[in-house]
Amino acid sequence: MQLDQYLFENNITGQDFAKLINYNKNTIYRYLKGFIEPSVKFAKAIEKATAGQVKIAEVFTYQPKKKKTGDVAPEKKEKQYAKKRIASDGIFCKHCMKKLNLIFQVGNVKT
Repeated sequence: MQLDQYLFENNITGQDFAKLINYNKNTIYRYLKGFIEPSVKFAKAIEKATAGQVKIAEVFTYQPKKKKTGDVAPEKKEKQYAKKRIASDGIFCKHCMKKLNLIFQVGNVKT
């Protein structure tokens, strides 16, 4: 059994589980999202806290579920498309989307 499945079936939050194994809640979150690789100590703590329902080997082979590409909200898709469309017309600041007038100089020739 994977940790996310264990937490769901036993109605335990990541924060509560983190307290149970004496780890920070952010460590549990980052592990469940696939941002960090577990240490042996972390894997042993999970196996012990779950009474062996989540095995050490399962901790190391855990793959987080990927979002489906269709999960993006329609308004967000349109915004992403608009940014790409605008960006194709020049180079823009990624923070404020103002067009940057850049002059590249190669040797003595301006391009």
